[in-house]
Amino acid sequence: MPLIESGHDELAHIDITLTEADLIAARTTLAEELDASASKDALHPSIPATDYTPNFPSLTSTAHDQIASTGKPRPEGEGISLARYEEPDAPESTDTLEQYTQWDKTLSAAYTSQSYLSQRALNLSLLERYGKNSWLISNAQVEDDLHTLERELKTAKDQGFVVDEERRHRQQGVRGEMEALQQSWQESLGRAIEAEVAGAQLHQEILAARRAGAAP
Repeated sequence: MPLIESGHDELAHIDITLTEADLIAARTTLAEELDASASKDALHPSIPATDYTPNFPSLTSTAHDQIASTGKPRPEGEGISLARYEEPDAPESTDTLEQYTQWDKTLSAAYTSQSYLSQRALNLSLLERYGKNSWLISNAQVEDDLHTLERELKTAKDQGFVVDEERRHRQQGVRGEMEALQQSWQESLGRAIEAEVAGAQLHQEILAARRAGAAP
């Protein structure tokens, strides 16, 4: 709970609606009284003035450069690389240590590709068998969530309508009292101004009488 609770004195159902000229005059007055630091273009004093330079990974920087130069995320005609799905080429059959090393790398790549493709085939078969029902169940859950949110939204709107109606009735009930108080305040303010003016005139008359009495 905040230590200082903010509020406003607006009585929307009985206050006089401001004209466009009144709004322009109010905005002009506020703009004249606002400090220069309150400008939207000025940074808050707690924000350092140094420019921030982001540090992206090399792949991200390369993609940014590619988009900046061509407007596309990758070169023309270049899409997803299919090299990982291709069958590796067998090295030449010779009895050398280098060829054995190449065979070892080729077999390792073939085992990796075979494991990936077998898992992919299994996942596709599971998706074909159970994916439809999972998708329908997921849609049903999303629809239930949507209906719940719609009911909560309707309840909130109804509560807001009730609050606004209660507010309107209360404001309409004190309209006469508010207008009487406003009239009384204006009259009291007018009398206070008249008293100040009369006092200032009396002060000037006393000064004039003193000057006249002091004259030879």
